[in-house]
Amino acid sequence: MTTPGTALTVSFVARPGEVAKERIGWVPLVAGLAVVRALTDFGMTPRLKWPNDVIVEDPNHHPLPGWGTSRKIAGVLCEAVGEAVVIGVGVNVSQGVEELPVVHGASLAMMGASRLDREELLGAIATELASICREWGTDGGQAKLTNDITRVCDTIGKEIAVDRPGAPSLMGRAVGLSIEGGLLVESASGRVETVLAGDVSLRAS
Repeated sequence: MTTPGTALTVSFVARPGEVAKERIGWVPLVAGLAVVRALTDFGMTPRLKWPNDVIVEDPNHHPLPGWGTSRKIAGVLCEAVGEAVVIGVGVNVSQGVEELPVVHGASLAMMGASRLDREELLGAIATELASICREWGTDGGQAKLTNDITRVCDTIGKEIAVDRPGAPSLMGRAVGLSIEGGLLVESASGRVETVLAGDVSLRAS
């Protein structure tokens, strides 16, 4: 359980027209991009970890299995509810190391953010999310969104292992994003597979 007053947790509702049903797989990445842009204004250099985490680099460079020197500072969870999609966002703001539930977690305070105002952060995320969703619905919006997310997605270009629900684990190199928002993974044989859901970990080099 999160210590009261130390994190930002918020839910947004996306309606049809804002998010096309066939693009539902992009929603966690869209929300993650909004968080990345908001946190940049707080003095961070965040990146996306496919499909729904926001990470920053550990300034002390202490590698952890599956994570390397990156640390999870925020997460996104999405759920379809009737004709809407609920987007849940959680950001670690002022927790100390003993208050985080996982060893690969971090907070803005631990990573040296320029400020820790949760209300200000909420406003920044909401503004960015609304802006991205508006742009997404324009002509050429999907192509721009794909480019913007690809640029900040730390997973792409890395050697990874993917633990997939109901399917064998997959190892290979993440090479891009599919039309559905899935992760494209190239195996050692050169075959490219699309992963729509799974837990990604870095492979030791």
